[in-house]
Amino acid sequence: MALPEMTKYGYSKRLSAGCIAASGTLASLNLPSILMVVYAIITEQSVGVLLIPGLVANISDILLGLQLSPYLYLASFAFVYLIPGMLIDPIAIMVMTLPVMFPILTGAGFDPIWLGVIAIKLAEISLITPPVGLNVYVVRSASPIPLTLEDVFAGIMPFLFLDILTLGLLIAFPQIVLFLPSLMF
Repeated sequence: MALPEMTKYGYSKRLSAGCIAASGTLASLNLPSILMVVYAIITEQSVGVLLIPGLVANISDILLGLQLSPYLYLASFAFVYLIPGMLIDPIAIMVMTLPVMFPILTGAGFDPIWLGVIAIKLAEISLITPPVGLNVYVVRSASPIPLTLEDVFAGIMPFLFLDILTLGLLIAFPQIVLFLPSLMF
């Protein structure tokens, strides 16, 4: 729907397709977010608290016993989310990874609410990351104007860069996520 309008007003079809594919990830942190609810159920966290920023145990113990840097655990978590996330639905990734990764990451000192936002942001990024990026295929398939995958992937690059920058800021400054929830209690 938006693609013909955007191209009619002079936007390149690549940028237009990229914008549409990237906007498909924004709903994950907005109310109501199915990914946030699934995260809350799997990790036994408050759905209400998780949604505010958007206005196995043996394996965990063994891995925590390695006493690695918390950010190395977080980098591993990102890798586990991004690689399969390019190929598999985010809910499936959460169901497969959170029972193991959540106790490791909270045991390493990360706040569970902050971690929820990071997990959702990683899921969003995986939906637009080449070589697969499921949202890219959806936009190409649903486009009423001819688009190649190369067009959509080229158009998504500025948005992918901004998503990665946002992720970096959320990791560097956890209070961006935690400020409002901290006012609740």
